[in-house]
Amino acid sequence: AWFPGGKDSWYITQYLVEGMGHLDHLGVNKTLSGVQSIEKMDAVVAKAVSYIDSKIIERYNKLEEYVKKNDKIKLEDNHLSHMDIHFLYARSFYKNLPMTKEAQKVHDYFLGQAKTYWTNRSVYNRGLIALALYRNDETTTSNLIIEGFRQSAQNDEEKGMYWNYNAGYYWYEMPIESHALMIEVFSEAANDAKAVEDLKLWLLKNKQTNHWKTTKATAA
Repeated sequence: AWFPGGKDSWYITQYLVEGMGHLDHLGVNKTLSGVQSIEKMDAVVAKAVSYIDSKIIERYNKLEEYVKKNDKIKLEDNHLSHMDIHFLYARSFYKNLPMTKEAQKVHDYFLGQAKTYWTNRSVYNRGLIALALYRNDETTTSNLIIEGFRQSAQNDEEKGMYWNYNAGYYWYEMPIESHALMIEVFSEAANDAKAVEDLKLWLLKNKQTNHWKTTKATAA
């Protein structure tokens, strides 16, 4: 739990693993003062990563039981959920932290699901998948997803580069977070500096005319 007496939360822990991964990726963690601070944070992250590994195993075991009870359903069918996709992305920041054999098997299963069933997902989820695949050396599919982004993007001299985001209530339906993720995709996986600048332009224009309603959007 993240509050005394509260329940544990797979999503919140995974979101914080993602956030710490971002800081590490950007080199912010290296600016911490003192070895003790770094060691303390590393210990928190390691514990959190171990926790999300245990949750994805739990999720897979339930799925396996469900498949066994239903003759018409196979493990090879599309079982990819939003949380599975987010797990692959968050975990990809910490490839240096080893997985147990069981966790590795489950991770590879859902990575295979992502490779197969990435189409017809939201911009945000496809972005998460593209980065998770890229960081796991699955560049062929990652490049396919990025090419799809290029073809569906809106390009405007004044507004920059953007997509028509289907905004909704859930954490995977937020336009600002989706757009920030696209900057990460085109910076890291596509290595496209021009696209990154065009994406930044849209974000800055959006901030000039809109109030970002959540701290999550601002952090992204």
